[in-house]
Amino acid sequence: MSGWGSMYLNTVSAMRNQSTTLAGLQQQISTGMRVSQASDDPASALKIMALRCKSASLDTYLNNLDQTSHTLSTSMNAMQQVSTSLIRVRELYTQASGGIYSDANRASMAAEVDTLLEQAFSLANTSNLGQYSFAGQATTTPPYVAQRVDGEITAVQYAGSLEQMSVPVSPGTNIASQMVGDEIFRVSDQAPPQILGSTGAVPGMLPSTVRGDLWLTVEDGGTTTYDPASGLAAGASSAGQDTIVGAHTITVNASDSTIRLDDGELISFTGAEADLELTNASGQSIHVDMTGWVGAGGLWDVSRSVKLSLDDGATTTTVTDFSAEAAVIDSQTGGVLMVDPSAISATGLDSVTVPGSHDLFGTLIHLRDVLRNTKSLDSSQQQEVLSQVGTALSTVTDNLTERLAAVGSRLQALDTMTTNVQTIRDNADDQAALLQDADVVDVATKLARSQNLYEMTLATASKLLSLSLLDFIR
Repeated sequence: MSGWGSMYLNTVSAMRNQSTTLAGLQQQISTGMRVSQASDDPASALKIMALRCKSASLDTYLNNLDQTSHTLSTSMNAMQQVSTSLIRVRELYTQASGGIYSDANRASMAAEVDTLLEQAFSLANTSNLGQYSFAGQATTTPPYVAQRVDGEITAVQYAGSLEQMSVPVSPGTNIASQMVGDEIFRVSDQAPPQILGSTGAVPGMLPSTVRGDLWLTVEDGGTTTYDPASGLAAGASSAGQDTIVGAHTITVNASDSTIRLDDGELISFTGAEADLELTNASGQSIHVDMTGWVGAGGLWDVSRSVKLSLDDGATTTTVTDFSAEAAVIDSQTGGVLMVDPSAISATGLDSVTVPGSHDLFGTLIHLRDVLRNTKSLDSSQQQEVLSQVGTALSTVTDNLTERLAAVGSRLQALDTMTTNVQTIRDNADDQAALLQDADVVDVATKLARSQNLYEMTLATASKLLSLSLLDFIR
């Protein structure tokens, strides 16, 4: 009895195992997958999971690569349009600097430069899907802000981030998608300032922080100061009628009671004069109060204060000590120009340029205003300033060209990275598929064999299990 029971259990167990095997093979045929759940093949399932995770990660990188390429392409397109505008600006500059055009012609050129300035400003604020291309990490902030007077741009400031926005495009590799406009549209190789004009002002030795092109105004400060040791003082009409500018020298000869200003004519005096006028060879004059003269001869310093300004008089720096450098502040930008005033000898307007610090917008604004001659320069001065503008235009254009080349190289690198990442991802998918997908021919063969075996087992079991108790006893 126990032998028959064991035979029964073995037969049922064999039928169950073959049924399970047959069901598994049928599932592989229907789904096309050898591993559809971890229990099918735990080791292969673990490898498949790792490969699928790798593939998903690479898909993220491919998405970043695609978005970065699109963003950089948009940026490059804007930069190319600005570069095209600069070609036209250079043409206008070349025509204007030829010196054969009338004021009306130059005014027309200035109007076109202003239009190109507006276009460049708009392109510098290019955005893509709500993100500004040239704002660095501050992607939601317009990178450039314009100051306007009567609707016309008078200044442009960069308001974006100074840090690039980088995104991961492959394991361990980040590439900037949103660039820093201040690096693209401004030159960053600052040299010492240069002052062009006839006032005698020169750049100081201490470092300045101003950038680009400016105008330095030198005005009469209204105060004439004498060396206290001389006993001389400002005359009664000195405040309103003295015309000297800066530092000068008075020569007093006590033996013959004569006095003169710089290299001017000797004037006799008695010491009772309260408003003695002295004039130098250049025609500059002072009015001296001789009543305090102590009777000593010699060379004495006399100076007339000046007011220096970089913002058309909005803020001024008064110079009374011409032996010390003066710090002149531009209230619009906060920049400081250090000026050596020791050689200042005239009032007037000087052009200031800081090589290697020009930006696209400031250069176009300066060119437009020089073409209009808003500072009432004579033709010679206008040509000199135009020459400075030409140098600035060249540096700004060259910088933009270099940046364009860099963006083009970056786009090429992104194309190569995209191809490489796609290859790696496809390989991971292929490896996962090899582990997971069923070999249909092999599975079909196994299924046929298993089905035959199962049918034979059923037939055997049918005969074994059909024995009656009487047959078994016999």
